[in-house]
Amino acid sequence: MAAPRPRSQRSISIHSPTGSNPTLSPTPTVTPGVSAGHADSTCDGAAQLHKVVLAPVSTFATGTGGASRALLPPITAPYRFGHVEEDLYRGGYPKSRNLRFLRRLRLRTLVSLTPDPPNDELLEFCREEKIESIHVPVPRPKGSFPLTYAKATSILQLLIDASRLPLFVHCLDGVLVTGAAIMCLRKLQMWT
Repeated sequence: MAAPRPRSQRSISIHSPTGSNPTLSPTPTVTPGVSAGHADSTCDGAAQLHKVVLAPVSTFATGTGGASRALLPPITAPYRFGHVEEDLYRGGYPKSRNLRFLRRLRLRTLVSLTPDPPNDELLEFCREEKIESIHVPVPRPKGSFPLTYAKATSILQLLIDASRLPLFVHCLDGVLVTGAAIMCLRKLQMWT
């Protein structure tokens, strides 16, 4: 058995019903005069090979002139993003690169479980998108459990209020405080 090729040299083979064997290029490339996603076909006797040409994320070629133009920046989820329930999401502190992703969730409420209030960029995003921003001051965790009973209760009241959904809850890293809040929600839901 041959050793597996390094990841950068692997290609993805797709078998088509016509018997040809299209292969996706492992590295996205742009061929002048060929638009992204079009196949470059070569004929070798009875077999045909279709090579799909993929464009890089930042540019693509037009089908007629081959000119490139910039695309929108990629849509990036916040660090440690997770879908908890329908219309309830969790994650780490949103950065500017995550705002396009959050916009697509059509949030009604953003709950920040952080020591300091959200930064101006995040507050401006909430104003523009008509998202209610709620800051629950939670100090940086020092002990074994990051939430007091009173904080956990107030956070749970926000999470279970259907009028606030869709809702995104976050802390600084998306693990300790947010994880504790979601754990409290799961206990309320009688998860074992």
